Amino acid sequence: MELCPNYADDLQEFAISDTGRGIPQAEQERIFERYYQVAKNNNVSGTGIGLALVNNLSHMHDAKIFMHSTPGEGSTFYLQLKLNHTYPQAVHAEVFTKQLDIAANVLSENSKSIVLVVEDDYDILDYISRVLSTEYHVLTANNGKQGLEQAFNAIPDIIISDVMMPEMDGFEMSKIVKNDLRTSHIPIILLTAKDGIESRREGYASGVDSYLVKPFSASLLESRILNLLELRRKLAKSLVSGSKKVEPSGSENSISSIDRVFLEKVNKVIKENILSDKIDVIFLADRLNMSHSTLYRKIKGLTDMTINEFTRKVKMEVAAELLDAGNHTISEVASMVGMNSLAYFKQCFKEQFGISANDYIKRDK
Repeated sequence: MELCPNYADDLQEFAISDTGRGIPQAEQERIFERYYQVAKNNNVSGTGIGLALVNNLSHMHDAKIFMHSTPGEGSTFYLQLKLNHTYPQAVHAEVFTKQLDIAANVLSENSKSIVLVVEDDYDILDYISRVLSTEYHVLTANNGKQGLEQAFNAIPDIIISDVMMPEMDGFEMSKIVKNDLRTSHIPIILLTAKDGIESRREGYASGVDSYLVKPFSASLLESRILNLLELRRKLAKSLVSGSKKVEPSGSENSISSIDRVFLEKVNKVIKENILSDKIDVIFLADRLNMSHSTLYRKIKGLTDMTINEFTRKVKMEVAAELLDAGNHTISEVASMVGMNSLAYFKQCFKEQFGISANDYIKRDK
């Protein structure tokens, strides 16, 4: 990294260089696009998210980022920041949090689900990728070790994996995925040439959700994916419906013990800090020792809610318990769950329970 001499009084330029393979001229214009990746190099894996994130962060700071690359020699990325910048367009934290939540909802509604395909046969890998690419954003890996790295980096919505692969097979990869907090909620479909009982028993013992026997049709694979994603959505709906009872692990409408403990921990952190109106992804990620993106996708994958939506749900449940006790006014309860705006509290309460706070109090009288 190099601090470049200032060529303008109000700018500071940074240059970061490497001596790698370089980027072909034809691909340089798209390098900052989300999910875009240059021609595959089997020794390098990635998700196509990093540079897009850097580009977005640069724009947020009214900065400029650009690059120069020569194939065979390497690449240099330049970042230009304004000196003494006061950010006149910046918004206050509370407003930004609400805007971030809205943006996350829009992104969730418009973005494709992420499917990770792990397969060492390039023909099958290409076939599956082409079949799914119109409906899903497809990530690929050539063995279980690469697949594991992709799973931890991207936190996909579903994983499709071969069984027999070099370096790490599908069984071992599935077991690690299902026993890691970051990825334990992700459904897994195993592709196998063997349809024996022992093979299935080993797969299900590793936490695999479904099997497909090779050869299989594209329509069957697509149907299986849709069914598993729909099952996850129904499970998410049941988890946030207000029911305190969760099916025992192992049933179709169940979550794993790892995910159960995780949700209980998130609930506990929110309730212990319920007076705060600053509970957001940064606050929770810090206390749960998770990255912001991993926590967001974990909560989204389990509950189909954003962090802010899930936090409001927990606060409204506590508010309902306080109103049931009958010792506090609605205004007092709003303050007790960290919501300084009574109007906003009433709006959230009605959205959560389908009844106003006033009518909720009167319902049993």
